[in-house]
Amino acid sequence: MSTEQPISELLDQMPPVDVEAEMAVIGSLMLDPSKRERVGKIVQAEHFYHNGCRRFFVGLMTLDSLDWILLRDAMRKSGQLDVAGGSAFLDECIQSVAVAAHAEYYAGIVAEKARKRAMIHFAIEFLKALYSGKFEASELAERMIQRLQETMQ
Repeated sequence: MSTEQPISELLDQMPPVDVEAEMAVIGSLMLDPSKRERVGKIVQAEHFYHNGCRRFFVGLMTLDSLDWILLRDAMRKSGQLDVAGGSAFLDECIQSVAVAAHAEYYAGIVAEKARKRAMIHFAIEFLKALYSGKFEASELAERMIQRLQETMQ
């Protein structure tokens, strides 16, 4: 008797994500805007799974000067504030961290989860290509190795 999950059950699971870490990145940047450059080298907007966190991150990375009111105003003017979860969600992000000292660590968690989601997407593409019968095994292996290396960068 096998203890492995069927593929269909695996695909029905929530993908790798840590919303608390995503919120902590936003909260840390609000508490210490000087961390923006270092965090921006670790994580990009597309790494955020949670729509609100992604939108707030974009807002934080595009403003010249950061504080709660400036971010809220800029996002309200662009129509993004309510879509991102509103002022209440931004407050929740800020309250999710006591200090911003671990911003880079939180960003690393977010980036790692994004890499895992990218690898899942890659694996699904690989399976589709295998089942399609359009490629020779050696050609497909070369393509997949190249894509996997690109995914991990």
